[in-house]
Amino acid sequence: MSMKLMTHAMSIKVGNPLRKLILLKLADNANDQGECWPSVPYIAHQCEMTDRSVQKHLHQLAVDGLLWIEYRKNEQGVNKSNVYHLTLNNAPKVKGENKSPGEDTGSPPGESRTLGGVSGTRGSASGTPGRGESGTPRISHSFEPVIEPVIEPNTPTASKICAIKVDECPAKREDPIPHPDCFPAQRNSPHVDTQTSLASRYAFEGKIIRLTPQDFDSWQTLFPHLDLVYELTRLDLEFRHDTPKSWFCTASQKLNYQNKRAVDGTTFKRVSGDRFAKKDYGTTVFPAWMEG
Repeated sequence: MSMKLMTHAMSIKVGNPLRKLILLKLADNANDQGECWPSVPYIAHQCEMTDRSVQKHLHQLAVDGLLWIEYRKNEQGVNKSNVYHLTLNNAPKVKGENKSPGEDTGSPPGESRTLGGVSGTRGSASGTPGRGESGTPRISHSFEPVIEPVIEPNTPTASKICAIKVDECPAKREDPIPHPDCFPAQRNSPHVDTQTSLASRYAFEGKIIRLTPQDFDSWQTLFPHLDLVYELTRLDLEFRHDTPKSWFCTASQKLNYQNKRAVDGTTFKRVSGDRFAKKDYGTTVFPAWMEG
């Protein structure tokens, strides 16, 4: 690939967009001497056209003097890939191509003149480099990379913003850890972890049951005969597998029932199977179909 030939081919007027595409493809394949030998099917595939169209445009490019074709054959007389020699310096001149910016180009009279005596050269009417007469940025058609200077902010506001240091920004305030005295009932319980109670805003916090210090103290007063933390832990485990619609009401009813049992001293007696084994239930008679 020759960048010099690509740039030269881009600036040539050939009068047909498909012909221009074929010329650019040949320049893309050519070496610095302008020689290339792509096959017609390859050019047709790359340019998305038929072989006949490629041959037609190659012939016209040769007629225009932009290339000449070296036909090749092998020893058996079979055609091989032709060698195309690009002669872009022989490109025909287009009418009005070399006119200077100050000459008549078909634009309204006085358009190329300057306002207020400013120079009429391109890019100088707006007073800034790299801009045209209308004040819009100029478009570069060069293949060379354009290096733009970095423009630093020059306004007072931008300078103040950029001058702010990271250490001057206020740090994110963490939530204060509650004092242990906030949970007097839970603090004295042997079933509660001290670190968990300090980091939580609940006096009791399970997966389902969560009691604020006020509710915890109220239940402690209502159910004084119960180990409240133990009962809440047991109920929370039960509610994980069968969650009621209102865990607060259900837990309150269950705790009230347990507290009444503790006050009345009600206990369930364990029943032994010996009483049933010693009782006489009579003779067992088997049906006839079970005999023999």
